[in-house]
Amino acid sequence: MRDRESLIEQVRELLEKEIAQLEQRLQLYQLLLSMLDACQERGLADLEIVAEFKRGNTTIARILRQKNKLVLELAHSIPKANPFIKYLLRSLSELQKSGSVEYEVEEEAQGIRKVVAKAANNDALEDTKAIMEFVANKLASLYAKQLKTKEQT
Repeated sequence: MRDRESLIEQVRELLEKEIAQLEQRLQLYQLLLSMLDACQERGLADLEIVAEFKRGNTTIARILRQKNKLVLELAHSIPKANPFIKYLLRSLSELQKSGSVEYEVEEEAQGIRKVVAKAANNDALEDTKAIMEFVANKLASLYAKQLKTKEQT
């Protein structure tokens, strides 16, 4: 009886790991699709990847650049209530009030998926990039912690 329970538990663990890997692949494919859509919709074919934030093989976020425009693309939607997203939006709003940045937020039902910021000058572009890098790095760390907690349960 114990052997049977042990075998069932091993199969369960194997299936859970396989599901997690498939979810990671799905997120990657969704990110790639959103990048293709962005290129089509806005003619952003000459976007350059400035930074990519991964945990393991999973891409959590990317920062793309086209001249004076930065795009923060998230692999999956993040709720507006997330403290790092709140920080990002508050910081961009302050830069917008000063006249150095204009930004758009693309949302889905589950939350924010993409933020596009257009900077008035190089200083504003660098400030915006630093803010986006900070947020993307924190979101990637948060994802890694959630994944680790999920694996332990």
